[in-house]
Amino acid sequence: MSRSIPAHGTARPPPCEPFEAIDGLGEFVADHRQVVCRPEVAQVVDTLGKAPPAALSAVAVLWLRMASTRTRIIGTTRLEAPVAQGGMAEVYRGEQKTLGRRVAVKVMLPDLAKKRDMVKRFRREARALANLRHENIVAIHDLVEKNNQHFMIMEYVDGIDLHELLKGGKGAPLDVALLVAAGVARALEHAHFRRVIHRDIKPSNIMVSLGGDVKLADFGLAKDLSVDDLTQAGIVLGTPSYIAPEFLKGARATQHSDIYALGVVLYECISGTRPFRGETTTQLFAAIAKGDRPRLRTVAPDCPRAVEKIVDRCMDNDPDKRWGRVSELRKELEQQLNRLLKGSPSARMVAYLYDRGYATPDHLATLDIAQLTEADPSIELSLADIVPVNDVEELETDEESNAEETFTGTGRRILLAVAVLLAIGGLTAYSLELRWTDDLLAPARSWLEP
Repeated sequence: MSRSIPAHGTARPPPCEPFEAIDGLGEFVADHRQVVCRPEVAQVVDTLGKAPPAALSAVAVLWLRMASTRTRIIGTTRLEAPVAQGGMAEVYRGEQKTLGRRVAVKVMLPDLAKKRDMVKRFRREARALANLRHENIVAIHDLVEKNNQHFMIMEYVDGIDLHELLKGGKGAPLDVALLVAAGVARALEHAHFRRVIHRDIKPSNIMVSLGGDVKLADFGLAKDLSVDDLTQAGIVLGTPSYIAPEFLKGARATQHSDIYALGVVLYECISGTRPFRGETTTQLFAAIAKGDRPRLRTVAPDCPRAVEKIVDRCMDNDPDKRWGRVSELRKELEQQLNRLLKGSPSARMVAYLYDRGYATPDHLATLDIAQLTEADPSIELSLADIVPVNDVEELETDEESNAEETFTGTGRRILLAVAVLLAIGGLTAYSLELRWTDDLLAPARSWLEP
């Protein structure tokens, strides 16, 4: 099996100190830290703190054991491990059982789910994605709303985002950088034709799969020109380093602002550094407004002049002097790629990921090795390290069987834990205030509901 790279970075669980402070739980928390130390579990800490000491540890153990073994079902999708958390939502890896496929589940953060404008934005992203069906755009499968929670079931990209790929300040090879830019340009060409502006083009929203595909993700700030805009006047949307200078003057998002942001991404991808810097956001905005940046060939001397001209035109301070349409930019990028690329584009990207340590020999077993070596003759592949495809398929079958057995055992443990918890709740109702018991069991009921 190929190594699974988190689709949107690595999520960091919140601190576990409240649990570790409970007598007898330190060792358990240490063994289950990645699952236990989560926002859903943390919400019961205050309630537990009001319980008499005798009941506290018993109830807490049940809560934590359910946290470490629970399986949550959203429609036909089973949630598994969290893979990332952003400012608006948390992303889980999941499995759509009816179709037997991996999916990503974007779960809106509880605090934001209480805000009507944020819920509208979340729904708008889902509807924008539903109308955009393209190989370079992360697809959406479903939007589920239940118990005041909002879930977006999406395509799972087994790969890495461009932000992680560029960490360390080292740019990508020129042909790889152009492959990324061309993939994003194709995605934007599709979106712009359907009157959707992305408004947040940046490396962390660009995925590179282990199969060599480039995917544009996160249309959370996207603007559909055919519907009313939710943006308040004077509010600057996007990530500071990638916003177009006209935004700083209060202008609305257009196709030209997406093209500008893609130019910034290409600059960074080639050079390994962002074009604009500032110790504060104010200084950064001032540099963007003036166009005060080093020329690309100054920080990346090996960059061809023709490619530098492409970046310069993307990042022109005057929107009217940029590429008129992203389709024109895409054609120019592909023309440059034809001069540099040898063999399959996907094979070249996979070879680069293998060289960087993200693609594994197991993953390469399902691919054409001849095309990989043609795309990158310098790649060193040891046939002894590569598992034959038949062996990989047998391994997958065994793992699926083990997963089913694990799921059955997990279901039994959850039912047992729920039964014991409800029994304790019934017993404590006679000796404790009914209000406290209800406070404790209410989050348990809502949490365990599918």
